[in-house]
Amino acid sequence: MESTSTHHRSETEDTVFDRNTNGLDPLPASPQGSTFLDVGKLSVIPPEHPFRTLVVCFDGTGDQFDNDNSNIVRFFSMLSKGDRTRQMVYYQAGIGTYTTPAIATPLMSRFSKFVDEAVAWNLDAHVMGGYEFLMQNYTSNDRICIFGFSRGAYTAQSLAGMLHKVGLLPADNHQQIPFAYKMYTDTSDLGWEQSNGFKKAFSIDIDIEFVGVWDTVNSVGLVPKRLPFTASNTIVWFSGCHCDVGGGSVDNETVQNLARIPLRWMVRECFKMKSGIMFDCEGLRSIGLDPACLYPEVKPRPPALPVGNLRIRNIPTPEEEAKAKKEAALRSFPDHQELGNGASFVAPMSEEELDLHDSLSPIYDQLSLAWFWWILEILPIRQRYQKGDNSWVSYLGINWGRGRFIPKQKKNGVKVHRSVKARLEAQTEDGGEYTPKAAFDLERTTWVD
Repeated sequence: MESTSTHHRSETEDTVFDRNTNGLDPLPASPQGSTFLDVGKLSVIPPEHPFRTLVVCFDGTGDQFDNDNSNIVRFFSMLSKGDRTRQMVYYQAGIGTYTTPAIATPLMSRFSKFVDEAVAWNLDAHVMGGYEFLMQNYTSNDRICIFGFSRGAYTAQSLAGMLHKVGLLPADNHQQIPFAYKMYTDTSDLGWEQSNGFKKAFSIDIDIEFVGVWDTVNSVGLVPKRLPFTASNTIVWFSGCHCDVGGGSVDNETVQNLARIPLRWMVRECFKMKSGIMFDCEGLRSIGLDPACLYPEVKPRPPALPVGNLRIRNIPTPEEEAKAKKEAALRSFPDHQELGNGASFVAPMSEEELDLHDSLSPIYDQLSLAWFWWILEILPIRQRYQKGDNSWVSYLGINWGRGRFIPKQKKNGVKVHRSVKARLEAQTEDGGEYTPKAAFDLERTTWVD
């Protein structure tokens, strides 16, 4: 996992915490989940369930809806939003995109945004914003699912930790939220004792159904391993740098890119774990997912396609990028066999074809493209990690652009998405090979789809 100082080329990871891996009963399947169901006629899947889902999404550093959306925006855009009695959704723009109401002047607002983007100055406001949404809308038997990317992933896990430690306040208790957050961040023995008392006196004890995060910044953060939802989880590694996993490295019209692979994987995990999250079918198709392969049951994926003569692509020139966008546009008109100027319709790709082409997309290494990130690579940054006995170790370290460290491979192995294998087998356009900066043991690698 990465700390706030690492922005480098590496194998990076998605993390999913789910109900099923923690000894909790899985959610009941949709009552319509049967073989006679015609998924093609549905606009939303699952079409119904016996509970309501609250979905909270935290975007990454400096991210919001714009011309290079992150996977959080893309994920949020696929969520069903039309019926508050079945699903409610909340999106929060990334750290560094807005300030708290307490910042009064425009000058201080700009300064606050700058510092927030650099060092997450307003992290407390981001966590409490998501907490307030849940406080105002939660009712008994609701299912809570939380997602995040980058520092938004850190925020997501912090919110999950806060809910576990101090519980969820009843609606309209706005003045109590800062006190609850303060007790959550107090990791001393007295802090735990007070938070337990606060939880019993003021709060509701709730379960979190699903936490899904893309490439967390300082991912352990405030969430210790002793919390039940972090005792076991699924971590899968993907090719690329930070924004190649969480999205935002290319503009929205660039169809083929590395970030689409972990996005599809995350959506599939939501269905595998029966999270109950309701997705718009057209939104699923827009990223290359067939709703019939996800609902009422997740179908096994076919084998990955061979690489053949395909090459790992370099970052395209403007001319090459324009040509690729034109070819992608031809795939959006299934009712027309021929288009103007001699262009012919190209049949949409299968998910396996999309995975193959996406896996060979360029890597956008921000240390090469934006030199100022090197400031964080060469500055001594305090790092913290939690040992097996739940104690914390703190030290000062300099990253120097190193790749990501994958811990405990000998004991636990490592899960790597099969698209990484395709990239390892391919050559670059210059005849070179792809060498991940994160070292993982192939003999202890489990390839997942």
